[in-house]
Amino acid sequence: MRIDYSLVRRILMNTADGKEGADARDFVCDQWDWDTVCKHIDLMREGGLVKASIQHGDGHYYYVHVNRLTWEGQQLMALLSNERAWDETLKKIRQIGGDASIDIVKALAAQAAMNIFGIL
Repeated sequence: MRIDYSLVRRILMNTADGKEGADARDFVCDQWDWDTVCKHIDLMREGGLVKASIQHGDGHYYYVHVNRLTWEGQQLMALLSNERAWDETLKKIRQIGGDASIDIVKALAAQAAMNIFGIL
């Protein structure tokens, strides 16, 4: 499975905005099905971006709820929250083939944000 950073960004933004966290069902739409959303939240939990309650078995997710962002999740959300910086980050990811590690995404987002704010 390839990581969809647009979904990661949406999960981070919505979880930060909600007092009760975010339920996986909130992200299911034409673009992302239940399994895709749940796998992304599970990966984000494993990667230390979110604290989440996950119930699964027999290859199926039964309940997935993002309780809150971790410190790392807050830091990534801060980088990805500026719309212009996000658009520039996506543009650069597409230029390198559409796939990038989280460290590359962070670096590209930080560079874009610094350019926007006149730091570079």
